[in-house]
Amino acid sequence: MRGVVKYSLVLWALGTSVAHADATLVYQLTESGAEPVEKRLSISHFFVRVDDPSEKDRYLLFQAGKFFPLYRVDESQRTYTLLTPPVKPTLHAGSTATAKGPAAGQTPNDAANPEALQGARTPGEYAAKVTPEDQQAKHQAKHDAAEPNKPAAATEKSEVANIESAGLAPSPQLKATKKIRTVTGIDCRIILELADDKPIIEHCMANKARLGITERESRTLARVFVLARQRGFEWLGAATADEDFVSLESRDLRRQKTLQLKSLSTDPLPVGYLRVPRSYKETKPTTEVKRPVEEKGAEAEEARPPQPIQGDGV
Repeated sequence: MRGVVKYSLVLWALGTSVAHADATLVYQLTESGAEPVEKRLSISHFFVRVDDPSEKDRYLLFQAGKFFPLYRVDESQRTYTLLTPPVKPTLHAGSTATAKGPAAGQTPNDAANPEALQGARTPGEYAAKVTPEDQQAKHQAKHDAAEPNKPAAATEKSEVANIESAGLAPSPQLKATKKIRTVTGIDCRIILELADDKPIIEHCMANKARLGITERESRTLARVFVLARQRGFEWLGAATADEDFVSLESRDLRRQKTLQLKSLSTDPLPVGYLRVPRSYKETKPTTEVKRPVEEKGAEAEEARPPQPIQGDGV
């Protein structure tokens, strides 16, 4: 009898800790003076589809593994466009091909070998280097500090303007607090994002256990937020450096702008939902695709010419 009870408890524990492989998260981005914007993130393994009701018949496809290709798909035109730089593989004696930067639509066998990604680079490692504008801003700050007659209020206002105009850091400085909040029925911890040691965004973050999804989907979601920051999407969401915690809610303390999770589903996604139909034609981007940063000392990786994320249908 005692063995039966123990076995039943084990089965109950397993049943309550089941994580689902597919996940659909709907976020709402609200801002003062603007209509709310919805972002639906459909995730399976390394693949993400981003739908926005305001972008009819168009969506984004992102592969969160190795080269991190991002595509824009237009169902009305039956086309797809690679928005990230193409892979430029270089062969070296005694090693496999190496590619520079988080680019290209290569489709590695990551799904069949999840461990292969443990040493793979993440988009956060491609945070932009110091730009000439940043150098100019630092030079101006030193110049202002050297002017004793400059009003303190004007200097403070200038600093605030610089922070507000700056893009969100792909690898933000985060500070945990002891506060717990509930967002859409999920408990999450309040995490402060800092800039110049001052809080600029208040995040409420949770891990895969709270979300009820697998580690693979959780890490993919983390990389989506990093990608969004790299490309200046202003979605506000963030992830910890170890990709264990992701934003359920992000509130900008400088502006009346909030990103909040509205719903989470773990229902299986349709077959081919995260693929470009084979009949679709590739088009070139209307603007030049710029690489976030020129990578140095990249790890040797197996590379092939860029290939679209294609399947039998959507």
